[in-house]
Amino acid sequence: MANLFPKIGIVEQSESKLILKHQHGILINLFIIFWALGFGGIPLGTLVLVSSESGITRLSCQRVEPQLVDCVLFESQYLGFVTTVPDRPIAQVVDAKLESAEWSNGRGGGTAKVWVSLIAKSGKVRLFETEYAIESGFKPTFQPEAAQKIKNFINSQTPSFKIEEDTRLSVRFLGSLILFLPFFLVAPLVSYVGVRSQTIILDKTRHLYIREIQTLLGTRTKTYTLEEIRSIEVSEYVRRQPRMILYQLTIVLHSGKKYKLPGLRNYNRVRDVADRLQKFLLCDRENLINS
Repeated sequence: MANLFPKIGIVEQSESKLILKHQHGILINLFIIFWALGFGGIPLGTLVLVSSESGITRLSCQRVEPQLVDCVLFESQYLGFVTTVPDRPIAQVVDAKLESAEWSNGRGGGTAKVWVSLIAKSGKVRLFETEYAIESGFKPTFQPEAAQKIKNFINSQTPSFKIEEDTRLSVRFLGSLILFLPFFLVAPLVSYVGVRSQTIILDKTRHLYIREIQTLLGTRTKTYTLEEIRSIEVSEYVRRQPRMILYQLTIVLHSGKKYKLPGLRNYNRVRDVADRLQKFLLCDRENLINS
């Protein structure tokens, strides 16, 4: 049966083997996972939304008459990974114009848009559109230049023409990436450190002390001989936030290494586990357990 709350206990014991498990419990694991999803997922969703406006717009044109050209428009979004306009033909283009629109908020600011309109026999085609805040002081330069270059091509005798706008590394996208990068790093790190369980195996047949840590990325294992275990300690410590007295079981090796299991509030439970470890190892309790 799954544990809702943190638990430490011996799950298997025979004359030759003892297996001890510590688990955070489903509630704590779910809290950590949902916290990480919110902490990293909301910024990730925002970055995906910003990347939807980052991509490539490419216009390729061929002259068919002295003052008439046929063009092909290609557009992509999400950093160029999603094609939104796959080689759309625009026939009989005769002119190009720079157009814009503004929406004021009544306080000296608002939103403005600038784009290039291709004038074809079938109507207008809008491309190279950009949006910015009026109060930012930003002045688009690509769109006026693009409109003028297209117009110059139409009025020239050049057989072909191509112009491309690449916004994949735009200031807005890079700024968002830098801003949200700490969230993307912290969320999986907290999940990796927090969602885990520990298994202690004492095997007299092989004379081994095996320590396993199960995480979201798999299991890490460290192996020692039973003779390397110097003592088993039960210690008390105070957690500040929230304030709480906890009791912790620690396996100490002769090398000085200490392997601590997460603390629990139930002293009797931790002490009972320590007593059973002592009896299994046939060590003297007074020398082995310090509490």
